[in-house]
Amino acid sequence: MLCIRSNSDRIMDQITQLAEKNDWQQCREVCAANRRSPLCRVIDKALEHVGQSRQVVENALQEGVLSQLPRLERFLPTLSVLAAIAPLLGLLGTVTGMISTFQAITVFGTGEPKVMAAGISEALITTQIGLGVAVPIMFLHHLLDRRVDRIIGDIEEKGAAFSLLILNKKENNSSSVEVGRPGQGGGGSS
Repeated sequence: MLCIRSNSDRIMDQITQLAEKNDWQQCREVCAANRRSPLCRVIDKALEHVGQSRQVVENALQEGVLSQLPRLERFLPTLSVLAAIAPLLGLLGTVTGMISTFQAITVFGTGEPKVMAAGISEALITTQIGLGVAVPIMFLHHLLDRRVDRIIGDIEEKGAAFSLLILNKKENNSSSVEVGRPGQGGGGSS
């Protein structure tokens, strides 16, 4: 995920240069060559609709972005579940440790601190491990979640810019075609 942004800038520059020349097929080939890039998959959706209305192009881009969300967020739910389960397992260990402690008190009385200490130690160690696992996973989840948000924002930004480029090219091409047609108002002689 860390190299997605620098690659997306490079790829987008390449696609934009080709689009400026109306070389839509070459744009699609660049997207196909970079199929692992979420940006290319989104841009390719827009390229399927070059020459169509603004609404169609924008819908295609939005559909492309939405189709990338599950792929980008695929590990986040697992991390979230692990972060939630780890302290619960630590709590379970705390409960079993305390049960062991009370069983020791029942059998040996309060006169055997070493026996009680084993149960208390079990309770504390499992709590520590549960928290020790949960905290880094929660931090990692947060970092990845923020990273996904930035990637999606970057894709939406580049997609919107590309959409405008496509639509401007369409308008320029249609106005130059209308002006250059003989027999129709604006450019040719009757």
